[in-house]
Amino acid sequence: LRNKVQAGDASSLQHVHGVLCGLKAVCTRMCSDGIEECRKCCGGQGYLLSSGLPELLGYALHYATAEGDNYVMAQQCSRYLLKVLQQVQGGEPGAAVGDLEYLRGGEKLLAVTCPADSLQQMLDPKMLQTAYHQRSLFLLLRLAERYLAAISAGASPMDAWGSVQVD
Repeated sequence: LRNKVQAGDASSLQHVHGVLCGLKAVCTRMCSDGIEECRKCCGGQGYLLSSGLPELLGYALHYATAEGDNYVMAQQCSRYLLKVLQQVQGGEPGAAVGDLEYLRGGEKLLAVTCPADSLQQMLDPKMLQTAYHQRSLFLLLRLAERYLAAISAGASPMDAWGSVQVD
């Protein structure tokens, strides 16, 4: 990426920004939730400063807001994914490349059923990747449907987006 940017090619920056927004929101949430879970598991001892958990949680919660609030970051990510999905549905060449190529799967991907018949098969990375891709596509299609329904009902684009925001 650095080489592309230094060469004057900024074509990947929008994709990187969209993905990193989602990553920041997910990782900081998982981190603070994990620390809080550890604190609960420690019972009353988890509240003690000597456990280190209160200070650690303070740092972790800070990152959920610093450099962009997690709610805003999640919305930016979902807007980016929705934009790419709309480009794919519109037949734009070059849309959904790389790690978003699964968005081209459409109905075929949604029709896939899980062939795993054991836990070992279910834990196969390819199986998990297909499941995550299917879930992502399903949620994006549902978001697009709700957004377009709000627009059709007369809402402005901003109000329509506000009514379908990601939790």
